[in-house]
Amino acid sequence: SFNQKEVEMLPGWVQELHGKGSGHAPETEEYGISSFVYSAERPFQPQRLARLVERGVAAWGVLRSKGHAWCNHACLSEWSQAGSSMGLQPGRRWQDSPAEDGKRRARRYGDRRQEIVFIGQSMNEVEIRKALDDALQSEEEFAKSWERWEAGNQEPCTKRARKQ
Repeated sequence: SFNQKEVEMLPGWVQELHGKGSGHAPETEEYGISSFVYSAERPFQPQRLARLVERGVAAWGVLRSKGHAWCNHACLSEWSQAGSSMGLQPGRRWQDSPAEDGKRRARRYGDRRQEIVFIGQSMNEVEIRKALDDALQSEEEFAKSWERWEAGNQEPCTKRARKQ
């Protein structure tokens, strides 16, 4: 059985901790595993996002992605993807007032944002970022949708998107 104390006494373990190991490549390099965070300050355009969800992101080498997506001014969407299964679920309401810890103090749109972590193997980060950027609302679309929102045209928090 595995014994942590015994392993810590092995010469290879101590050498690795001090950067004098056998020179093996870390798994991130050996298997091409990497990660990045996608962030944006504009919402996704619903039809463009639906096409992206339908197409999926696994073909770009993404193994797992998870985060908050801004698709709706009322509620965040919980983005969750593993392999070829991908979905957006309605989440909590966005926060409009500044957080007690000072976050969002200077942000006009509260905590609304895109913040999605991608983990994958041999991912093409540039291509993924471009596809996500292309699914965002244009400045003009955003101005119009925000104007409707501020005028009281509330959006429901019930839309779901899923690809299996």
